[in-house]
Amino acid sequence: ISVSGSSEKTSFYTSLSYKYANGTLPNNSFDRVSFLAKASHKLTNKVEIEASISFANSNPKNAQPNIGELFVDGTWGRTYDTQYFRKRYKGSHGGLASADYGDEYGNNPGRSTWWNIYENDYSQKETSVRPTLVLTADLTDWMKFRAEGNYNYYYTRYESKKPGDGYANTNSGYYGMGLYTKEQTNFNASFTFNKSVSDFTFGGFIRGEYYNNMQQTMAENTNGGLVVPNQYFIANSINTPSYSGKIEGEKRMLSLSFQASASWKDQLFLDVTGRNDWSSSLVYSDGHGNYSYFYPSVSGSWLIHETLRDQLPEWISFAKIRASWAQVGNDTEAYTINSAYSLMTGQLQNGDNIYALSIPSTAYSNDLKPERKNAWEIGLDWRFLSNRIGLDFTYYKENTKNQIMSISVPGISGINSQYI
Repeated sequence: ISVSGSSEKTSFYTSLSYKYANGTLPNNSFDRVSFLAKASHKLTNKVEIEASISFANSNPKNAQPNIGELFVDGTWGRTYDTQYFRKRYKGSHGGLASADYGDEYGNNPGRSTWWNIYENDYSQKETSVRPTLVLTADLTDWMKFRAEGNYNYYYTRYESKKPGDGYANTNSGYYGMGLYTKEQTNFNASFTFNKSVSDFTFGGFIRGEYYNNMQQTMAENTNGGLVVPNQYFIANSINTPSYSGKIEGEKRMLSLSFQASASWKDQLFLDVTGRNDWSSSLVYSDGHGNYSYFYPSVSGSWLIHETLRDQLPEWISFAKIRASWAQVGNDTEAYTINSAYSLMTGQLQNGDNIYALSIPSTAYSNDLKPERKNAWEIGLDWRFLSNRIGLDFTYYKENTKNQIMSISVPGISGINSQYI
């Protein structure tokens, strides 16, 4: 369903959709609701504001294995009757049928596969929200301003239920639940310009950007089975339940960049760019680090056939030479350079957990530098006889310095690898 409308200064659009589908295997389904709304309004003849928000909620349930592979690899023969065996896997006691218990279906092939398909239950909920706000303004006839902010929120929650597959469901029961969230915030603003003066044309932009990323995971599950079969809650765990949770992937980056271009009579072209990043992933815990890095580029080209049209023979249709040099900087993943202890969990014979801290097996450089990739290129493009014949030549060279990587280290040193 969608609705849209507009007036002299305002326009809007909204849509709502719903999708439901059953999988080819039992107990597998998927449903999704999505919503989109966006609108724009002209505050003045030169200033416009746009806003939008998108929302989606998905519920996948019981993604099943590909049982076709069981026929391909020979686990099930060609004569295996899925319609017959798929309902004959459970014992009268409620657990997985077994010949050890004298169950009627104890020798039926594939009973554990059908047990997992019909008895195990896994549900997941995925939600994403993305609002956006944009402001544009024509400052002059040759300069524009644009500012944008957006926020991405992604949330996943899951729940897993597994009845015990032993006699009367008394073995290997399980219950687990958890969630994952990811948040990304981005703001950017830019000035762009484009102006012609006599035979020259100038263009470019100046841009600033802020980016922040944060991820969080939490999980808990039973350990050692369920005290009361088919009752799904964490406190029903035979042994001490397992818990985990952490904030990960927290990263922030600030950037300033520019681009300037100039051309003369659409024959000579020059482009210059530059960008400086400040990355939190290159900041050490004591505050020092090579977290600020600048990387420029320059390129130029000349359309010889336009400049020397009267001097070149007619059989030369097109002639161009070009050259460029570019440098690209790169940081690393969050938490790569700061080492920390790892939490280890063990279990005593009585089921109680015991905790310990371990030293990381990877050593980290205390002066890690951002990667620098330098690329050079020169080339020419010549065409002859009304473009019937062409010659395109390119020489390209690329070098990377301060490459961030992990290398193996002899274990006798006390570590297994080192980040350089």
